[in-house]
Amino acid sequence: MEDRLTNLLESLQLRIMSTLDAQCVVQTSVLSKSWHPLWKSVPILRLNSYDFENQFCKLDKFVEKVLSPQRDMDLDTLIYKRDKVSRAMIIKKVIDYAFSHNVKHLDLWVDGVEGHEWPVVLHGFVDSLISLRLQSDEDNVRCACLGPVSRSFRKLTDLYLKLAVITDQDPLSGFPMLNKLTLVRCELNINGKTLRVHAQQLSELSIAPYEKCIDCIELMTPKLKLFKYEGFRFPVLKTCDGLPNLDSVVVAFAGKSKNFDDEKRMFDDLMMFFNKVYSVKSLKACKGIIRILSLF
Repeated sequence: MEDRLTNLLESLQLRIMSTLDAQCVVQTSVLSKSWHPLWKSVPILRLNSYDFENQFCKLDKFVEKVLSPQRDMDLDTLIYKRDKVSRAMIIKKVIDYAFSHNVKHLDLWVDGVEGHEWPVVLHGFVDSLISLRLQSDEDNVRCACLGPVSRSFRKLTDLYLKLAVITDQDPLSGFPMLNKLTLVRCELNINGKTLRVHAQQLSELSIAPYEKCIDCIELMTPKLKLFKYEGFRFPVLKTCDGLPNLDSVVVAFAGKSKNFDDEKRMFDDLMMFFNKVYSVKSLKACKGIIRILSLF
């Protein structure tokens, strides 16, 4: 029987392997001598507890073996997804491997993290990382990589945080190249409940906070072009320069108004919010926003 897969160009073989889970990728090494080293060149490695039928001890052992410091892979993207609370030691191993082996895109998606803190320990500068996604589905997890320590991410352009706890007064000033920021249901654990977004290169900003989590958003983003906000209420918006390059604003109401006073307060907040983005070229609003506006 003709082995058509082996006869493919190596670039096509690697592209096919990139769609598989990590366990299958590693198992290809037993197919033949030509396949034995190929898995180490796969650009995308997916570590998913679902592929291990949620046998978490088996997944942890696999991660420790595949991501050993001595094993060099030409990874572009490293993805780790796990149901249930993940051991901090295993997440740290995934993060450390990405930081020390020039991974460009790191995506961590777990139910929760042991110790309620992302174990991001930086040594020097993380020059390779371009995008970082930290997603927790159940427990709010403190983000130690924000604040002054974030200055180590010199080339990071895309940051996505879900259910993270922000404790630093100026969490984003250390990302000099940040172009896209997404904050989903993140919690502000600082005095004043003011989210400071100071990022000189930021072009896209998306915020979907918890109810009554943010009282004020302070923007120092001269290159911001797209601003998306979805919340139960609209915070005071402060800008340093009037957002001269803002092209599009998208607003959505994530809850339900309870009574007339609540609706009137929402309307007043919206008017103040719109007053800060008056020069925008395109404004999109969900039907909940339109209904509030139509009442007054």
